[in-house]
Order: sequence, then C-alpha cells, then structure tokens
Amino acid sequence: MDGLLSDLRYGLRVFIASPAVTLIAIIALALGIGANSAIFSVMNGVLLRPLAYKDPDRLVVVWETKLSKGIKQEQVSPPNYRGWMEQNRVFDQMAAWREEPRVLTGGESPERVDTALISPGAFELLGVKAVLGRTFSSDEGRPGRNQVAILSYGLWQRRFGGDQSVLGKTATLDGISYTIAGVTPPEFRLLDTPSELWVPYTLDSSELNQRGAHTLRVIAHLKPGVTLDQARSEMSSIAHRLEQQDPDANTGYSASVVPLRDQLLGDVSTTLWTLAGAVAFVLLIACANVANLLLARAGAREKEIAVRSALGANPARLTRQLLTESVLLGLAGGLLGLLLAAWSISILKELGPATLPRLQ
Repeated sequence: MDGLLSDLRYGLRVFIASPAVTLIAIIALALGIGANSAIFSVMNGVLLRPLAYKDPDRLVVVWETKLSKGIKQEQVSPPNYRGWMEQNRVFDQMAAWREEPRVLTGGESPERVDTALISPGAFELLGVKAVLGRTFSSDEGRPGRNQVAILSYGLWQRRFGGDQSVLGKTATLDGISYTIAGVTPPEFRLLDTPSELWVPYTLDSSELNQRGAHTLRVIAHLKPGVTLDQARSEMSSIAHRLEQQDPDANTGYSASVVPLRDQLLGDVSTTLWTLAGAVAFVLLIACANVANLLLARAGAREKEIAVRSALGANPARLTRQLLTESVLLGLAGGLLGLLLAAWSISILKELGPATLPRLQ
C-alpha cells in the first residue's frame, strides 16, 4: 500500500510538472468518453430498454392503407374498426382512440388539454395500472356510463396539485362534466401522443354512420402462437370482405399490421447506430492522441528512468509507476467525461428533436 501511495504521489508531481501535456490528454479522453457515454445513454433509453407496456413484443398497430393513392398508414373509420373487432381471429384484445383537444375548466383559469377518447379496455391491453384510483371498467364505453375521466400524473400534479382526494371530483371539458376515476403512473404515455387526459370512447350508432371518417388509431395484442405474417394475412382478408360489403366507402382500402416497436422507433435505430459508430471512432482517435503524447513524454524521461534504474529500480517497479500514471490520467479523463456526458444528456433532452421517440 505504501508503494502504491508513493506511485500516486509521484505521478501527480509528474503531471504538475508538465501541465500542458496533462491537460491536453485529459481533455482528449474526456471528449471521447463523454461523447460515447452520452450517445450510449440515448441508445439505451430509446432502443435498448423494453417498451413500458405489457407484452410489448405482442403489441401491434393496425392501419388502413390505400396503396393506389400512396397511403400506407391512414387512421381507421369507426365502422371498419367494428368489423375488425368482430371478424378477426388473431387478436385477443383490440382498442382504439381518437385525439380531441379540449378546454378544461373549473380551476383558477381555463386550460387547453390534450385529450383522447379511448376504448375502456386500452389500459388493460397496455398493462397500465393506476397509481391512484382505477382505470376504466369494461362497461364505461356505453352511452350514459362514459362520463368518467382519467388524468395523467403530470396533469394531476400541475392542475390539481397532486391532491390525493381528487377521485370523485369533477373535471369539466368543453362544458361537459366528467368524474375523475384515476391517475396513471408518471412514466405512462399513450404511444407517441401528447394526450394527458382520457375519457371513454363510445362506439355507438352515430360513430358507426361515419363511414368516410378515418379518425381512429388502433392498437391490438396478438394471441399466443399467432405470428405477424398470420395477422397481416388475416387483416388483409377482412379488409377485402369489408370492401365487398361497402364498396362506396372501402374501395381500394386494405389493412397493415406494424409491430409497436417499429411504429414508435421507425428509422431512428439506423441513425443512432451510425452515430454510435461515429463517436466510437472519436474515442479511438482520442486514445491514439493520448498514446502519442505519452510516448513523446516517455522519450523526454529517458534520463529519469536511467537514473532510477541505476539506483536499483527493477523493470517491474518502473512499469508499475508508468501504469499508475496512466491509470490516474484515465480516471481524470473518465470523471470529466462522465460530467460532460451528464451535461450533454440534459441538453439533448431539452433541445433534442421532437421526432426522436422516447427521448425523455
């Protein structure tokens, strides 16, 4: 231990004696380590962590398509959504929602809130449980029983001050009163939507008459043992039958099934992996530059090493001293790099592109 402390003290004196070389080496390492740590943190949050839903690998997004007009992903009409639910044999759960921003009143001032009308079973499909109260029950999608609302955690904190007694109170949306039934977990987000308040979606006769209105987004859960190809084939067949039943509204339309991860991430994975490769080269260049600096400094220390050898220092002792100095340099560069990475991640979260999913 005494020998190690002696090596550490001597290494510090060497660094202080040549501050320019030391500072350049630490900055080079910090830039390489910081850039790699920041990009890996982004990749971990965006690509590597599993989606925050139940059975994420079994979740798919279902779209209508009209390839004759180049439409690969179009929202679904309510009658077709009803037909999909009744005829499919590949999904054990299916849910839909429609975004409708509304004005929330009843507090100090009105507030525009991103609201979504959502199938009551959607929260169960996604595996989301309320941190306060409950989610929707299955019968709350029926007319007369759909005057309930669920708040996001952020809206609960911002608008209601995190009041634990908020359950049962009234939220007034565009003049219509809803009873607050629950609050979602802080990390919950409905796919890539900004919605923070949800009310039950009611598939009633007025909705079923909207054959030309493509307003719904649909998510589904594959049955055990059903493959993605089987689901795509099934949905294409159902779309063909719906086209024959209602050619005026459905001519040219088909259906596509997209894994949820692909839907949320899109082409961002290729971009991030390319960026990770680029910053890895930055780290390699930094290491090469530091190695050249240390070699140049070793040449200038030939007399010192010769004197120490003449005084009885064996090669192992000299090697240990040089390794100790390298470890000190690496630790200093690593600590500064991690501080730089933490700062960079904060900047990325604030100023990063809105199109980058799961950035927060």
